[in-house]
Amino acid sequence: MKKAEFFLSVVAAVLATVVLSIAQGGTYTQVDYPHAVNTDVTAINEAGEVVGTYLDEAHFRHGFLLSGGVFTFLDFGSKDSSTVAQGINDVGQIVGYALNGQGFAYDVNTNSFYPYDYPGVSGTYPVSMNNNESLVGILSPDGGILDLVGFQCFQSKCRQITPDGFPATIAGVTDTGAAFGTLNLKPFQLSHGRYRSFMIPGEPDAYVFGVNFAGTALVGWLPSFGDRAFLYKPGSVTILEYPGSPNTQAYGVNNSGVVVGDFVDSLGSGHGFIWTPPTPAK
Repeated sequence: MKKAEFFLSVVAAVLATVVLSIAQGGTYTQVDYPHAVNTDVTAINEAGEVVGTYLDEAHFRHGFLLSGGVFTFLDFGSKDSSTVAQGINDVGQIVGYALNGQGFAYDVNTNSFYPYDYPGVSGTYPVSMNNNESLVGILSPDGGILDLVGFQCFQSKCRQITPDGFPATIAGVTDTGAAFGTLNLKPFQLSHGRYRSFMIPGEPDAYVFGVNFAGTALVGWLPSFGDRAFLYKPGSVTILEYPGSPNTQAYGVNNSGVVVGDFVDSLGSGHGFIWTPPTPAK
């Protein structure tokens, strides 16, 4: 059984035994791009490299990579076009888009951008690429913001993701090619051409923002817990709340369970964060 399929089997098996808790351990690390007005962190790979987007003082958005404590800004096109970096895989490939609707992939090893446009649509917004170069994201058929549709592409073959004929939000893709997303506050998985909806145990509604490449952890938002994030792993739901923050969101998680996202401070300013889980007792 493939890992992503195993994940959903476990979901069904632990409905009655899941443990929900507020994160009591682990370490929160604040992330701020130098001189930025606002910083969002959206993805992390197994090497601990993170990507995100920051807002400069002129209110233009720029992507960034944080690797080994060093920030590198990412501007696709002109610096005034506003760039959003969304995902990074374990081989150093970053995906994202410009706000004009053109998608891109960026290779850290060659420092090269590669434009990406879904065929026949006005806007392409990649959000995640796995280690086998399967790409998922959101597209806009006619440039509008009310008709967004998920998509998945692999080896020049593309398909739109529309569970039961409805447009859905896409969060990420595992290394087996399983895509995860949300439709009407109900998480779903698309694997081998089949849609399967599932529930975060004990929670009627949930919004999935990220999945790790192993398919063993999800992050997102639970409406029942207000403006706080969650980490779901088989058997447990952990609520994440940056200390002193009224609003915490999680967008990415790696195979080691390290979570990234953003939070709002008491003055209303936005910052990124990295949450490292506690080391299990021996």
